[in-house]
Order: sequence, then C-alpha cells, then structure tokens
Amino acid sequence: MSINSLINLIKYNAKQLAREKGVKLSSAQELLAKQHGFSDFHELTTVSVRNIRDVRLASAAVGDTLDTGVLFESIEIVLEEAMSPEVALTNAVDFTIENLEVQSSKYDVAAEILIVEAFIHYAGEQDSERVVHATSFNIDAIFKFKIAGVNLILTDDEPITVVGSLSDSDLDHIEQIAAN
Repeated sequence: MSINSLINLIKYNAKQLAREKGVKLSSAQELLAKQHGFSDFHELTTVSVRNIRDVRLASAAVGDTLDTGVLFESIEIVLEEAMSPEVALTNAVDFTIENLEVQSSKYDVAAEILIVEAFIHYAGEQDSERVVHATSFNIDAIFKFKIAGVNLILTDDEPITVVGSLSDSDLDHIEQIAAN
C-alpha cells in the first residue's frame, strides 16, 4: 500500500464528515486533522510523507467506528467464528455486535495493513429452554485490514485476534467477589 492509499482514505473520511456536518471540504479536513491530534490538515499531509507510521494517521484513516455496511458485516462474521466456543457455553442465541468502539489503530508499513484495537459488546437473545448463563460478552479484539481504494477490507490471514473477553456472567461473579 502506498502512502497515497492512506491519505486517500483520510480524504474520503473528510468528505463524509463535510456531508454530515454540512460544511466545506476544507473545514472538514481541518476538523478531522484536529480531532486526531494534528494542528491542521497541512500538518497531517506533511506527516504522512515524512512518517507514515505516525499513529495519528491510522486513527484519522480508521476513525472512531467500524460500524459501516459491508465492513461491519465482515467483522460480525469473523467475530462469530472467533467467539463460537464461548457462545456455545451460553444460554443465548442470535448474537450480534451491540457496540464497537475503536480503542487505537496503527499502520504497519512492512505488512501494509492497518491494525485496529477495538472494544466490542456482543450480545444474544436469551434462550428460555436453557439454564441461565451468559447472554453477552465484552470483548477486546485486534483486527487487521488492507486498504483498497477508500475501503477497509479484513485480511485473509488472521483477520481477528480476541485479546480478552468477559461474559456478563463473569462480570457478575467478579462484582460479587469484590463486594465480599
């Protein structure tokens, strides 16, 4: 991936922001730059040429959320596969992502991928036929993406790593121990 791919994604995000806020593109570019720790959009573009590894660039490219369309569906599919052993132990069905928050992101120049750490609340519907256990999970995960034009695509090789997960049942147990 070239530097231009990352910048093109950032510019695309600025265009989306301009539409959402009803402002000029230049104003949205400045706002996006400042939201991600740059003094202005000029600094962002200068840094992109000098130091593509700057974590602020990856943050501007990814944004704060990954819950858009096809990308979100792809994330749900790989998450379902990664969490299937834990989900099998619950009394819930039809798990979906209720919340997905980007915690951090960085660009791996050598591998040409964006690495995104995210917090996910993954919840299912309680199955009345089963003994009550967990119905949701709080998950810390790492996703790997390639950039294709202005799209993020999960990598074919290990697209997700679940770093940690706690079920609502686990959290209740921890709270009971802490209270005693």
